[in-house]
Amino acid sequence: MYETAFMAAALATRGIASIGALNGKRVGCGPANGPAEGYFRAVAEIAKIAPTIVSGTPADQVGQLLGGEIDAFWQGASVPIPSLVSAVNAADCVVFGLARSEIAEMHKRFPFMADAAYPAGSYRGQSATVETVAAWNVVVAHKDLDEDSAFRIVNAVLTARDLQAIAGAAASSTNAVNASKNKVVPYHAGAIRALAGLGVNVR
Repeated sequence: MYETAFMAAALATRGIASIGALNGKRVGCGPANGPAEGYFRAVAEIAKIAPTIVSGTPADQVGQLLGGEIDAFWQGASVPIPSLVSAVNAADCVVFGLARSEIAEMHKRFPFMADAAYPAGSYRGQSATVETVAAWNVVVAHKDLDEDSAFRIVNAVLTARDLQAIAGAAASSTNAVNASKNKVVPYHAGAIRALAGLGVNVR
């Protein structure tokens, strides 16, 4: 359906623009024990850094970042991530992802992760491409769902003209070509047929 990409933001005045620069820093990771925190802990281990993780709601942590209570804010969502948009629109911030070596190590730990890159301008003031990893969200159906029903569902979604208006900005990634991003869950026969009709082979 769409990707959940992981990246961080820091006030430009802090001089932080990489995971390595977060050693010893206070980093907001959203709700305690949530996905963002779990993946950040893995990144921190890979980068061999020892940050202090701070929990809270995304809205609260935007305020903490702007108020200097935390040094950076790490989040995962569809890009542009709303909480990071709030931060960069309120102050001059640096948005950054992972180094190539960190991405490679994340793939080893989480084989379902996909490469992700977001061009300059995805956020206010972003002057360079942000590279990171993303987990793709998929619709899961019982294996016994009949083929025609699966075909109709997938075809209806991927050919809808107003999907973003219905489902929001995240639906901009809901297109047939991105079906190849899923390397974990096998596709239903009906989904395979629908995707093939749209020019994508996922067998």
